[in-house]
Amino acid sequence: MTAWEACDGFRRIRTARLVFAGIFCLHGVFLLAFAGAGLDLALSGKGALGQNPGTLGIVIIEGTLAALAVNLSYILLITDLLSSRLARKAETDYLTGVYNRGGIIQMGEAMGQEPLSIIIADLDLFKKLNDKYGHAAGDKVLRNFADTVEKNLRPWDALGRFGGEEFLILLPRLGAERASRIAERLRWEIEKTEIPWESQPITYTVSMGISSRGENETKDLNRLIAEADEALYTAKSLGRNRVVWFDSGQMTIVRASEPLPGREA
Repeated sequence: MTAWEACDGFRRIRTARLVFAGIFCLHGVFLLAFAGAGLDLALSGKGALGQNPGTLGIVIIEGTLAALAVNLSYILLITDLLSSRLARKAETDYLTGVYNRGGIIQMGEAMGQEPLSIIIADLDLFKKLNDKYGHAAGDKVLRNFADTVEKNLRPWDALGRFGGEEFLILLPRLGAERASRIAERLRWEIEKTEIPWESQPITYTVSMGISSRGENETKDLNRLIAEADEALYTAKSLGRNRVVWFDSGQMTIVRASEPLPGREA
């Protein structure tokens, strides 16, 4: 679970938390008042508070109500947790386990105008891979890519499947140069990956486009996506297996890699 998800879950269970807090505060006030009244009676020589049938009845009623309230708040807590899980499931891509398109867009919009770098990654020649090895192999490649990316991200970063073989990576409070280094490390790791499959391992590559929003910039998420998509198009047109950074309208190639031997450019 990322830090963003944890914060979202914490927000979702606020109802149960408020009920719990109210119950414990009221119960604590009652116990303090009860203890104070008992001390006054003891000091005045009128006997113990528990020896008064009327007072004892109040204690029993209060204890019963407190127990019922705790049970109710527990039910609210479970309900909120289930709602949170259902909401997370609705935002999750069933195949890879990362955010789906709606979920990752919602996550990006929730980041407001804070500094942000995004990466759009597209698996190269994925259709040909599917045609050659079959859709089951293609699914395995998609899961491998998602797993590889998640292992290289910080807890507060986010990954989502943007559609088909395209993924969106959100890197809050990370400048373009550091985002480029992360993207290049991912590209290199993917290039070296061999996925076991029947008679021969599957290899694949990925192209990536990067866009960033600095401290004083007001780019919205749609503009960042458009810029990263343009950079991705440049990476594809230059031969794939590349990382390109959209830098103030200019395209900066992070690494101009040559096509892998035996692989179509």
